[in-house]
Amino acid sequence: MKKQTLIAFALVITLAALGFGLINRDSPKEDLLAKATNSIPETDQNMVTKEFKIFSDFIYDIGPRFGPITKSEIGKITSIEAFLEDEVIQNMANLKSTSVILVVDDEESHIRAYGNSRDFTEAQLDILRNFDYSSSFVMRVDFTEKDKASGQLINNYRSPYHTIVPEEQARYSEGKESLKLFLKDQIQSELIGVNPEKLKPAKLYFTISENGILKNIRLDRDSGYPEVDKKMIELMSELPGTWSPAKNSNGEPVNQELVVSFGLMGC
Repeated sequence: MKKQTLIAFALVITLAALGFGLINRDSPKEDLLAKATNSIPETDQNMVTKEFKIFSDFIYDIGPRFGPITKSEIGKITSIEAFLEDEVIQNMANLKSTSVILVVDDEESHIRAYGNSRDFTEAQLDILRNFDYSSSFVMRVDFTEKDKASGQLINNYRSPYHTIVPEEQARYSEGKESLKLFLKDQIQSELIGVNPEKLKPAKLYFTISENGILKNIRLDRDSGYPEVDKKMIELMSELPGTWSPAKNSNGEPVNQELVVSFGLMGC
């Protein structure tokens, strides 16, 4: 009798084990994934959180390449003083030279004009006033000033960079901050495992046409991670929302090139 009881008990345990196996086999994948996620050691979860914090400012700017200045403002400028801080002008002892230089793909081009006074030369004014929208340039000023410690004259310079923008710039329907937030959220999956020390400052150019169409997406500087760059291009190609085109001083729609600066903070 005892032997039969033991056999019956063993049979019950076997059937229960088989039933448990069948239940687990039929469990939804979502439950399994949830269990797997919950089973991640706390140290690994902290690592993921840390990575997200490191890249919280992955998208750090969207706008013109350099400091914006309109064609209308350029048309009123006659001297270098419009590009320099008041303190620099006051401390300037002797002006040595000035240069207006067109910048193409972040490189100084051969299109330039020189001067040696605070007032621009006709050649410099001609270059400035013929820049098209989205053109970038550097205003280089070399001078001497009195060193505050020694009282001796020392060489110094300023080289502010600017980009010509329309009087009314292109606008994203959901707002600039919403656009940055969308890109930050959508890129996170590509950032897991990325080494911050190897990530480079990258730039993605795009144009908003006079019809409000986003086009001509191009990578100017890569981040050092091809999959991250590829994902950024895909995200810009599939943006939700719409764009309002830029407008000139006459209220006419014009093309405007903009830049998404991403990766780690750079120039």
